[in-house]
Amino acid sequence: MKICSKCGFMNDNGDNYCERCGQDLNESEPIENNNSISFEEPNKKKKAFYIIGASLVALVCILGLVVLCVPKNTEKNSAPFYNTTKTVSYREFIKNWNNQVNSNNTFTNGVHIDENINYNFEIQLKNDAILQCSKDDDKYYITYKKSYISEKNFKNSLTELLKMVYPDISEEKLNSETEKYPDNLKGYTITVGDNSYDVDSLKRYVQTDDVVFDTETGYASMAVSFSSFKNSLKSEYAKYLAGDDSSAVTSEIISEANNIIDTVLNSYSVVHSDYWSSDVKEYYFDFARKGNWGMVRATIDVEQDNDNIVFMSVACTDYYLNDYYNDCCRMVTRSLGVSNSTIGNALTYSEDEDLFSCVYRGIRYTQMTKSNKYSRMEFYPYSRYEETKYTLINPKTSTNDTALK
Repeated sequence: MKICSKCGFMNDNGDNYCERCGQDLNESEPIENNNSISFEEPNKKKKAFYIIGASLVALVCILGLVVLCVPKNTEKNSAPFYNTTKTVSYREFIKNWNNQVNSNNTFTNGVHIDENINYNFEIQLKNDAILQCSKDDDKYYITYKKSYISEKNFKNSLTELLKMVYPDISEEKLNSETEKYPDNLKGYTITVGDNSYDVDSLKRYVQTDDVVFDTETGYASMAVSFSSFKNSLKSEYAKYLAGDDSSAVTSEIISEANNIIDTVLNSYSVVHSDYWSSDVKEYYFDFARKGNWGMVRATIDVEQDNDNIVFMSVACTDYYLNDYYNDCCRMVTRSLGVSNSTIGNALTYSEDEDLFSCVYRGIRYTQMTKSNKYSRMEFYPYSRYEETKYTLINPKTSTNDTALK
C-alpha cells in the first residue's frame, strides 16, 4: 500500500496520486501497512491526531443537537414530523371535511364534496350560513358568512375549519384566534398557504383607493362622497344663479346658493334600494315645478354606513320643463367633475337595455332618450363588482362519490 505523505490516506500500490488529496505519491517510497507503521514524522502525527480528535468532538456535538431538536414520538403509527407542522392542501382539506361528514359533525350539514374537485364551490350550512371555497396557484380561501354571527357560532365555525386546514393546531392557538375579533363579526376568510394560514374578518364595506366594495351585494362604489358633491353643487348653483357666468358670482349669490342647497338637502328618508340591495338614505330636491305633476326632480341615494353616493337621477315629467331639466343635468354632471356635453357625446344606444348609456371616469350614465326631451338621466357612481363565481353544492343531492363537472 502507498500511504500519502500529506494526509495519511492508504492508496493502492499502483496509484501515482493520492485519491483523497491529490498528492504525488512517487515522492515517497511505498510502505506496507502493518497497522502500526506511519509515514508521518512525529510532529505531523500529533497535528493529525488533534485534527481528527476535534472533528470527532464536533460531530458528536452536532448529533447531540439533532437528537435534542427532534421531538420524541411516543405514539405508534403517527404521522412524520414535517406533516404535523404543515397546513393541508386544498384536496386534503376536502378530505378532512368529508371525514367530519362521515363522523356526523352537524357543522358540515351532511354535505359531501367530490375530493377531485378543482373549482370554486359554495355550501349552504345551517342557520343561513354560507361557506365559500376558492383557490389559485399557491393558496386557497375559505369564507364563512351569514347575516348575523353570534359569538357562539363564530367561535365554533372558526374552530371547526381551522382544525380541518391545520389538524395539529393547539387549543391555545385556537383560543387566541377567536379572541382577536368582535362578537358582531360579519364573517371571516381563512387564507391557507404552504405551512401558513391567516384569518381576516369579513367587513360589509371595504375601501381600496377610491373604490368601496360591498361584500354582501357585490357592488363597488367609486367613493363619490355626498358631502363633497354637495359643496360642488353649491358652487354650480351659484354660477347658475349668476347666469352661468363665473365672473358675475358675488358673495351674496354664493350665500343664497349655499342656503338653498343646505335647505333642500337637509333631510332624507330611509328607503330600500333594489339596485344597491340594501337600505339607503335618499335625498331629493325639485329644481322646477309646473302644476301638480310637472317637475324636474333630482334624487340622491347615499349609503347608510358612510358618505358615499350609490345612485343619482334627474327626472323630467313635463316636456315644457325641458330647459330646466338640461340645466339641472348640467349642474349635477359638473359637480361630479364632468361636463354635460362630454357625457352627451359619449352616450350610445344599448338594445339590451333600450336606452342610451356610457361609462366615464368610473361613473355609469344612462338616459332614456338622446334628445334630452321629457327624459330621465341616471348616475351610477359604481360598477358591479366581479365576484368569484361559485358552484352551489346542494346538500340534498350530494353524495360521497358525486362527480361534479
